[in-house]
Amino acid sequence: MSASSSYCSFVQCSKYLAYVVIGVAIAVLIGWQFNIGVLKRVIPGLVAMNPLTAICFIMSATSLLLFSFQSYRTTWAKAVALGITVICIIKISGMVLGIENNIDELLFHDKLQVDVVVGNTNSMAPNTALCFMIIGLALFYLPYETSKGKRVSEIMSIHLTINRVLQFRFSPLVSF
Repeated sequence: MSASSSYCSFVQCSKYLAYVVIGVAIAVLIGWQFNIGVLKRVIPGLVAMNPLTAICFIMSATSLLLFSFQSYRTTWAKAVALGITVICIIKISGMVLGIENNIDELLFHDKLQVDVVVGNTNSMAPNTALCFMIIGLALFYLPYETSKGKRVSEIMSIHLTINRVLQFRFSPLVSF
C-alpha cells in the first residue's frame, strides 16, 4: 500500500468518524428533547452529556468535514472552529472569574435543572470546556505549518491527549 493510498484511507476514515460523532451528538440532543435517559447518558447514574457539549461535538465534526472539501469551505471550517473556541472561552472565563454565565444552560434550561446527579446540576465540566477550546484552536490552525514543517494542530492535539490521559488517570469517571 502506497503512502498516498494510506493517506486517502485515513482521510476517508476520519470523514466516517466525523459523521458518527455528529450522529451520537444528535442522539444526545434528541434524548434531551424527548427525555430519553439512555440517549442522554450511556450508564444510568452517571452525569448526562450536557447539550452544549453535544453542540460542540457537532461543530467540531462539521469543521473537520468542511476542511476535507476544497476552496471556499475552508473559511467556513475556520469560522465554525472559532465558534467552538469562543463558546469554551466564555465558559472557562466564567468559571475562573466566578461569574455565572450559564452558557451551557441555554438549551434545555428547565430539564438541566431537574437532571441532578450527586447533588449537582448538569453543566459542562471545566476539563471538557478546556479540551473543546484546544480542539477549536487545533481545527482553526489545521491548514498551518510551522517553519520546520510541523502542523500547529498536531502540537495542540498532543496537549489535548496529555490533558485527557492525566484527567482519566486522576479521575476515571469523567463528566461531560
